[in-house]
Amino acid sequence: ESKARNVQETTPLYQLATGVKRNFTFNCDYGIAEKIRLKSRIQYSRYFFDRKTSRGFTIVQDASISVGRFRFTGRQALFDTDDFDNRQYNYENDAWLAYSFPSYSGCGVRNYALIEYKISKNLTVWARYARTRLLNEEEISGGHDAIEGNTRNDVKFQARFTF
Repeated sequence: ESKARNVQETTPLYQLATGVKRNFTFNCDYGIAEKIRLKSRIQYSRYFFDRKTSRGFTIVQDASISVGRFRFTGRQALFDTDDFDNRQYNYENDAWLAYSFPSYSGCGVRNYALIEYKISKNLTVWARYARTRLLNEEEISGGHDAIEGNTRNDVKFQARFTF
């Protein structure tokens, strides 16, 4: 991927330089029939911009278990990036018609658990818990979205009734 962007200089004139990002991904999906599925992924990227190179990687392990009306999906992810330019993206399973595609930046751990239960032919419920823990951080985000501490938790419940 190659894009031109502004070089941060102290002069009032805009200067452009080309940033080049290279992404490498190794993915392995395996399991026992459709009941138990495991997915492993390793991502690595290198970003070169304005004579500086930064790097980032993510190691992800997913597990999915389906038994009758019950389905569990979970993830454990480790990530380490030099800067925001090398943030890593990984799609996460979510409730019906919802999506989660967080960026991993800095150094930390991301986990989530999603439970889906089909109560009846017409009623399905989902519960999702996700947690991001950053190392060496005292605050997550900034401004009105600032979270004191190094951990962010997300909880989601959803029910769908069809007729």
